[in-house]
Amino acid sequence: MSLKGKKKSAPGSQRFYGLIAIGLFVAFVAFLFPTGKAVLRKYPASNLTAVGGNARGFGVSIPQGFSVYGIDVSRHQGKINWKKVRAPHGSDLYITFAFLKATEGATRKDELFDRNWQLCRKYGMLRGAYHFLRPNRPAEEQFKNFAKHVTLDPGDLPPVLDVEQRLGYTDAQLSALCRKWLKMAEEYYGVKPIIYTNRAYYKAFIKRDFGGKYPIWFAHYQPNTFSLDEDEWEFWQFSDRALIQGIEGGVDLNVYKGDSLDLYDLLVD
Repeated sequence: MSLKGKKKSAPGSQRFYGLIAIGLFVAFVAFLFPTGKAVLRKYPASNLTAVGGNARGFGVSIPQGFSVYGIDVSRHQGKINWKKVRAPHGSDLYITFAFLKATEGATRKDELFDRNWQLCRKYGMLRGAYHFLRPNRPAEEQFKNFAKHVTLDPGDLPPVLDVEQRLGYTDAQLSALCRKWLKMAEEYYGVKPIIYTNRAYYKAFIKRDFGGKYPIWFAHYQPNTFSLDEDEWEFWQFSDRALIQGIEGGVDLNVYKGDSLDLYDLLVD
């Protein structure tokens, strides 16, 4: 095609139309990823200097080979600035998910749960709710307490059963209590719950009775001695002293074993 006689655009016009194009692109991205919805990104592994097999990030030593970080909180952290939590922590560190304490035993509810639950979603965090198991209360009463206060929406993490208290009960009694709560939660929410526990309870009965049946969230604060096989766990709480912007004081820090796209497979449909 001949371009002879075609009028050349003025530089000012070119800049004008360029700005329009950029504005349309930004509007399109905002439409695809609106504020208040968790946006999953495949973050690269952290490129930090190794220190004894680990690296420094969030104010603590973090294990290498992971890229999806999350926190777990309760009323003890006070009122959290979730907008700051969601913002980048350095060049390539993000808090992607948060587990929030919802209930404990048969009657207790965390006084900041509703606030945390709403603001997590508002600022695009993947959110999950956990129940602190009290061995001296029936599983039915404890699950009713949790279900009364926790409604899971598509895109939320599965419910969590926090198993870290014995009160003199045997392994068999604790296992039976957990089995009832987990069964009711799975039937009610239509997704397999996550079990949070530590090394002692895992070795005592959880590995034997629930290993391979439910996702495991494991608490262990010596990263260099973490020895579980990859197929034994989904989440690892490796510190309780992390420094996260928007939260006063130290807080629990976790990794997910896959990337953020893998994490999507765990979410409630």
